[in-house]
Amino acid sequence: MEGVDFPSMVERAGKNKKYFCIVLQKDSCIACDIYMSKLLTQDKAIFLSADFYNVNISLKENSWYEELFCPIGVPYTLIFSPNGNFLTSVPGAADTCVKCIRDILDSNNLICSAGLNSDSNYLNKARGMNFTLEAKLLIDRDKDATVELDSSFYYLRYPYNYYLKTLLEKQKGNIEESQYYARMLLAFKDRQYLIKHRNIRYEMKKMIDTTYNSESEPIIKLKSNNIILGEIKQGTSRNFSIDIKNVGKDTLVIESLILSCDCITVDENYPKKIPAKDSIKVNLRFTPMYGYDGELQQNIVIISNARNFKEVININAITKKN
Repeated sequence: MEGVDFPSMVERAGKNKKYFCIVLQKDSCIACDIYMSKLLTQDKAIFLSADFYNVNISLKENSWYEELFCPIGVPYTLIFSPNGNFLTSVPGAADTCVKCIRDILDSNNLICSAGLNSDSNYLNKARGMNFTLEAKLLIDRDKDATVELDSSFYYLRYPYNYYLKTLLEKQKGNIEESQYYARMLLAFKDRQYLIKHRNIRYEMKKMIDTTYNSESEPIIKLKSNNIILGEIKQGTSRNFSIDIKNVGKDTLVIESLILSCDCITVDENYPKKIPAKDSIKVNLRFTPMYGYDGELQQNIVIISNARNFKEVININAITKKN
């Protein structure tokens, strides 16, 4: 079934008394593709049995999966009972993962070791993710998740733990405590997390200051998202620039520029701050790849704290051999 949210999945599974699993994966993940192929082609794969649902969730409606599991990587399989209780997880894409999924019905283990990296740090992340997921499901049902969250912090300290902690304290009526953890989350060293998951950042700011309005956020404005460099001969370079303007009401922070190819270089250091209504010019250089002849498309991704936090600029060029 495609495009269902978690509560709907629990309702359907409960009515039919079926276990269900969710496989977290990404579009451009070769290991994920191989893993799913193995699961769906084996004759006795539990995914194809009458006891299980195979779920393809809607990321739009279930974005918290990515927010929670980004430290552990993909593919990552979650197993649930018919009433929606979390049973176990299967990290990785090894052949033994399928056997592990079959065996969980007879197992009370918190985590299955099949396919896991032997590195202890990886194992601790996996255990921490399991406890965090249990806490998330309890909080969604207005139940106390103190024990589960404390256990998750023992193994892993990551933004989503702190996010759940703010929700739990608010749920208990401890407003000052919830604001304390909200500040900790906003000060977390992994700033890219908060930039990517802007809904969490906004919710935390709103928790600290109820008058906060996202309309005051910085906004990036570009002259164009497409740059045409024309024909460039190998052995030469072409300089070009990007004008970035902040049309918002708060300071814009350019965290980084992600360059899709070594053929594009930038000499400036980041992060960079741009006051409201101000602009900067970013100077770059394009150097054709050796041996390539023809049209070439690359891109530059601007990562920032802006409302439009991820702006993509397409670079088009035609490289010619000498």
